[in-house]
Amino acid sequence: MTVAISDPCSAATERTLSVPAPEEIRQVKQRLPTILSGQPDLLDNATVIARLEQKLTWSSQASNARLLLPVSIRYRGAVNAYCRLVTASGGVEDVVLVALPAQVNFDDCRAISDLRYMDINGDGMLDVVEGVLVKSNASSFQVAIPLVYRSSPAAGSGYCYPEGASRQLAPADLKSAACIRRVLEIAKNRRGIAVFSCAPSGTAH
Repeated sequence: MTVAISDPCSAATERTLSVPAPEEIRQVKQRLPTILSGQPDLLDNATVIARLEQKLTWSSQASNARLLLPVSIRYRGAVNAYCRLVTASGGVEDVVLVALPAQVNFDDCRAISDLRYMDINGDGMLDVVEGVLVKSNASSFQVAIPLVYRSSPAAGSGYCYPEGASRQLAPADLKSAACIRRVLEIAKNRRGIAVFSCAPSGTAH
């Protein structure tokens, strides 16, 4: 099933989301605890409690599309909490955690906010832009840290983290897909690049 969603901040722009089938979601939920257990950058030796975001989509309708699965990760009896992106191949055969650099792999993430799927590098694949709610270093309040994941055929997960794109965004930009696109386009033009680069290992540039 496909659903066309109009962006209220940019009426001329529409994006089509390929909604996963209930059986695909069931398979993902069944496999997630095993996939997330034993990850070197997550908590080990604890019972994983994973919650998928309600708005999920395939990255495109092409045969090489990946199912995009933003997930909140908790652990029974522990305070650690992560917000990460998992992707799956067609048939949910290959489920992979997208790599993140240590400095943005927050272990106190309370929720994912302002989740948006949009093609930011013009390859026809939807990318992921989101805010992760973490405790502020300056106060007891939570702040939204913008994270961008873009499609990367060289990465095992099909996606990677471009630090250069994420650093351009302020929390206020996440409220509008039009604002996100405008900020990133200005940054690319200023830097003279076509896309924000990121390495398959998750080391971004």
